Amino acid sequence: MRPIFLVLAILLTTLLAMGSLLKLDSGQLPIPLFQHSDKVLHFTAYFVLTTNWLFAFMKKITLKIKLIISFSVLLYGTLMEFLQGFLTTYREADYLDFIANSMGVLVAFLSYKLLVGFYKMIFER
Repeated sequence: MRPIFLVLAILLTTLLAMGSLLKLDSGQLPIPLFQHSDKVLHFTAYFVLTTNWLFAFMKKITLKIKLIISFSVLLYGTLMEFLQGFLTTYREADYLDFIANSMGVLVAFLSYKLLVGFYKMIFER
């Protein structure tokens, strides 16, 4: 287990929940550059989150562990969308957000070996 990635994964999971469920002042948020640009943010957030969880278990990773982590992050994203729709009056569940979240998880899952190779090339010479 890689403690730094585990700490980052827990921190990112917490921050993502806060960002998903707390009311944010729209005046402080950046103006979207194009229609649905928030989907890029969803994709990126779930890609980074999944990658950190996978890297946290890098030393013991198997296909089964990769699938469990990826499925867990996917369930987490689904839960966040559900909670936005049912617990808040200032957020709404969006199936396009769910798709973007899922694509981030999928790309992280599929690119894991490539990302580990880059990590080892840079940090484990």
